[in-house]
Amino acid sequence: MRSTPRDANLLAFGTIAFWIVKAIFLDDIPQFFPKANELGKIVDGFLSAVVAGWVFYLFFVMLPEFKQKRQIAHYVLRRVADIIADCRFIVTQIQIASGKPLSFADCKFQQLDDAMAGISYEAQAPNMPELMGKMSWLDLFQQRRKRSLETIEALMGLSRYLDDHLVALILSVSENAFFGAARALDGLPSKNMDLSVVAEPLSRYLGLCRKLSAWHDDHAYTHAFGHVQPAKRAG
Repeated sequence: MRSTPRDANLLAFGTIAFWIVKAIFLDDIPQFFPKANELGKIVDGFLSAVVAGWVFYLFFVMLPEFKQKRQIAHYVLRRVADIIADCRFIVTQIQIASGKPLSFADCKFQQLDDAMAGISYEAQAPNMPELMGKMSWLDLFQQRRKRSLETIEALMGLSRYLDDHLVALILSVSENAFFGAARALDGLPSKNMDLSVVAEPLSRYLGLCRKLSAWHDDHAYTHAFGHVQPAKRAG
């Protein structure tokens, strides 16, 4: 969220301080030169305009924006958790298909590569209840890619309310090599290969989502958006 510029704050506080000094010590002093009283009124008008402008900005720009940011806090956290959930879902499906234990939190590249090496790219992914059926691994990757990118697009529509670190994390996920690799494989005439062909970009994608998960967990229990009630941990 924006804050009042430092120079504007200094000008406003300096103006208020000078106005107080003027009211206490200068207003009762006889005028040193003709028209001094008229000049003093002009100065008063200038000082009041500076302070009024600063107060207007605080109450009619900053305060509404602060309130709006608090209102969208939970929405942002939920959407970030959705991006993480898409990555976690892919890891879970590979674990089910391979029969090898994989953990979103600490799965290493070699573990991921070993698990994916035993799965044919043309095989069907495990049952997915929300889809009421099966789909190919390519379809699964594409579906999760599409979901994540739609979520990222929705979040970037609120980018003015997001801190720079979160924006950088979101963009890094949207541009990750795994999404590109899965999309490129869709154009191959034959996919007679195992899933380990995308193990390396998937491992990097997993690492990015872990960083996003760490951001989520940190901000779900802080006042980064004002007062935020504890949210369910995504990681």
